[in-house]
Amino acid sequence: MGQVLLNAETNSGNPSVALNAGWTLEQRDTMLAARSRTFIDTHNFIWSRTKEFQIPTMLISSSDMSTINDWWRTVKVLDFTLNSSEATTVKVQLMHSQLPVAQFDPPYRDKFRATLLLRAIDNSDFGANP
Repeated sequence: MGQVLLNAETNSGNPSVALNAGWTLEQRDTMLAARSRTFIDTHNFIWSRTKEFQIPTMLISSSDMSTINDWWRTVKVLDFTLNSSEATTVKVQLMHSQLPVAQFDPPYRDKFRATLLLRAIDNSDFGANP
């Protein structure tokens, strides 16, 4: 189990959020495709590679829950750091279809748990091919 640090990119006094990550943190490579149609009706595909992170978290305070949910509502770009032997900061966005943090963490009535879904938006940190 490690600690995850999320911080909003802007310098407008946004707080950092330090979360306790579960043992099953996942990192995946993902291929994204964009399709366009030309004037002569042919299709062009533009492929890109990115990273996605699935991070189970627990014991999230109500203030951190509000901050994370606000970042999701406003589609903030976040700096993501996994505190490990090689601490690398990556720019990410929350990729949830619903509020990311909305479930109590039993037996606590003032703590929450969630599985955060993050997608890297800057591949340069991973040595991705341009």
